[in-house]
Amino acid sequence: MLKKDAAKTAAPSGAAAFEQADTAVVAKPQVSVGDTAAATAGVAASTAVAKVAASALTVPGAVLNGLLYDDIQDAVEIEFGEIPKLVGSNGQIMDKDDRQLGDTVTVQIVSWSSNFVVSPGIDSAPKEVVKYSRDGISVNESGEAVAACLAKMQETYPTAKVKEYTSLAGILIESGKESPHKGNLVEVSLSPTSRKLFSGFRKQQTMKIRMGLTPVSYVLKLSTAIKSKGSDKYTVIETSQGTAAPVV
Repeated sequence: MLKKDAAKTAAPSGAAAFEQADTAVVAKPQVSVGDTAAATAGVAASTAVAKVAASALTVPGAVLNGLLYDDIQDAVEIEFGEIPKLVGSNGQIMDKDDRQLGDTVTVQIVSWSSNFVVSPGIDSAPKEVVKYSRDGISVNESGEAVAACLAKMQETYPTAKVKEYTSLAGILIESGKESPHKGNLVEVSLSPTSRKLFSGFRKQQTMKIRMGLTPVSYVLKLSTAIKSKGSDKYTVIETSQGTAAPVV
């Protein structure tokens, strides 16, 4: 515990007493416009340097040496079906029961991970043909190499490919529509396009944090947008900084 200084301040005397007198007259120095501009510029520059220096001292090591959210990658392992899963569809964020949460949700992210899907590339293929991988190296169920699995699938489905997704795990803080999942841990699945937007957001925020322009925050605003490619339309989830108060 810090001890307070018991010494009392002495009454002003000498020059200090003179400055406090009602009758004191102080001659004003003559200052040119050029001197004033130079002084103002100097103060502004010093303030800017001080702000950058101060902010640099508060940048977490995970952001200073890597990217935002590197520290929570794979922090929580989520098994299929363990928690409510949210996806972007038809311009809305929806759960597995097709309940709409609106076009925007706010989550406090606690973990994120990459996952890979070996897909035949056509909607008419049976669902059991699709294979999943956590690391992009081996298939979850069989342990078969992803490369071998893809080659085998392409013999029947030439359009088969490996797609990388990102899963975000976090506490649902807000949603555009009422949801029974509010306040609970949810998983938000980001498609390959949405995954790239999340990756770009992390890089943008990392640079801003390093420059002292924004603080580190684990609150994300996830909003849907409808994109088109030729005659096809699809929904992506865009990532931005959330403004809601964090849960803890």
